[in-house]
Amino acid sequence: MTEIEIGRGKRGREAYGFDDIAIVPSRRTRDPQEVSIAWQIDAYRFELPLLAAPMDSVVSPATAVEIGRLGGVGVLNLEGLWTRYENPEPLLAEIAGLPDDRVTARMQELYAAPIDPDRIAAVVKQVRDAGVTVAGAEGERALPCAQCPAAYMTPAIEPNELVTAVRFPQWPPGHGYAFVEFSRRHGDFAITSAAALLEGDAAGKITRASLTIGGMGTTPSRAREVERAIVGQRPTSELFRDACESCRKLEAIDDVHAPASYRQHLAAVLSRRALEKAHARLTGTDQNRARPH
Repeated sequence: MTEIEIGRGKRGREAYGFDDIAIVPSRRTRDPQEVSIAWQIDAYRFELPLLAAPMDSVVSPATAVEIGRLGGVGVLNLEGLWTRYENPEPLLAEIAGLPDDRVTARMQELYAAPIDPDRIAAVVKQVRDAGVTVAGAEGERALPCAQCPAAYMTPAIEPNELVTAVRFPQWPPGHGYAFVEFSRRHGDFAITSAAALLEGDAAGKITRASLTIGGMGTTPSRAREVERAIVGQRPTSELFRDACESCRKLEAIDDVHAPASYRQHLAAVLSRRALEKAHARLTGTDQNRARPH
């Protein structure tokens, strides 16, 4: 592109708008029936390669419907005038007729009106009732939390899926909980971490336990052997220490931050500390004394 001077010591590239460009057809080399201009977004196929800008002045609900019927995608601005006013067409006509020095102030006034959720529903219904796809139709699926991590910072969802909700089964009131971690510096990602939940009965025995170790590999892992060793037992420091020794057998990774053996040592130490703190909260004996991680 040609560069032009736009100020002292400043240059810019010359650009072109739609009014500056004309498409000149050349000799046809293919039959139109043999050419497809269709395109696809995830599961949705469109016959017309047109994606309309989500601007109030470009796409109205009626425009989105017509673009959809022609095979393109009309994107509505659900935070614009169409979801703030019952009929914004007179307002758009007003803006188009204003002198340049008054347009910005008037638009600020119009967009100060609150978004009406009922208008959003009405606009979407208008497009949907016209037979145009407005949302995914593949339904939803529930993914157990244990299956959610696929790899390091990677959830086990497909490219065309989106997490819309997370549900946590609540433990009963009064349960014990704790999370401890070790990192080289405050705020760094933990080299190893341990999260514990405990539930007990009136006799002081552990009736339910959950212990999860993080940082040993690309995904967190439950320390099932520890859980089995402490359920049904009266908690003592020796019980937690002996049970957590099994964490030294957990598979761990070697990397630039720590060798596998060090991570296994941390897993044993941190899991014991997490269980001790969770038990203190379960029994109401936690003194809230900070313990170095």
